Amino acid sequence: MINSLKDLIFKIDPLVRQYHRNVISFYTDFDVLGSNSLDLEASKSFLKSIWARCLEWSNQRPSRIDKSLCQLDSLLDSFEKDFEVHDIPTFLYKLKFFRQEHNLTIERGYNPEDNMEEIIEMFSMFYSVRIKTASLIMRFLYLDSNFFGECCPASNPPLDRVNFRMLQRLNIHNSLTEKVSYGPKEQKTFAQIGADILGKSKKGLIDNLWFIGHFYCDDNEGCDLREVFRFLEPKTVKGLDFWESCPLAPLNCSK
Repeated sequence: MINSLKDLIFKIDPLVRQYHRNVISFYTDFDVLGSNSLDLEASKSFLKSIWARCLEWSNQRPSRIDKSLCQLDSLLDSFEKDFEVHDIPTFLYKLKFFRQEHNLTIERGYNPEDNMEEIIEMFSMFYSVRIKTASLIMRFLYLDSNFFGECCPASNPPLDRVNFRMLQRLNIHNSLTEKVSYGPKEQKTFAQIGADILGKSKKGLIDNLWFIGHFYCDDNEGCDLREVFRFLEPKTVKGLDFWESCPLAPLNCSK
């Protein structure tokens, strides 16, 4: 079953990536695959648009989003050249200096193993940003766009209730249990599940389960795509060649 799941996740990935890129383009008004060549001011605008949208999707109040964006603005003021904001080591250095300068705390327990994970951890020092939201922001910057120079499937995926439901349905949830929200340790466990199934260099694609769960598998018997589309911005799905039935149907896991 694992090999079949791996093949399905890879097979649906072009559709998933294009959907997420459509979403980014719609909400930022920028060319997603040209984001690494944006000038400094445009790069700041791109990042702030993604930041605000991810906080909104995390059900944060407008006042909390504004406060978080104010902090982010203070960080971005420290960047002086175009390349700095797109260079991971420089970006991480600026984050660490900002944290020290403002004596900010991070969400503990994530235990980062590389620069990308350190950036996720550093994002959690900002107001109303926890590791799950930080992982979502990083996915948009590191996998769905080339903000940091490449679209890398090694990005740590964000674990939410949709992804957990799909893991449970497939019986690959390991030690994870159902919760209202998932902390740093659970986020790392989800990334490890992705690495175990897809390989470390492709672990971020385990988040494709969210796409399948959102569009094809609700909490009961399944989704009607036409009903799902009613609640989406038409431009985010226009032109996409959606699968007619649930991609997990061959694994008998679509219900």
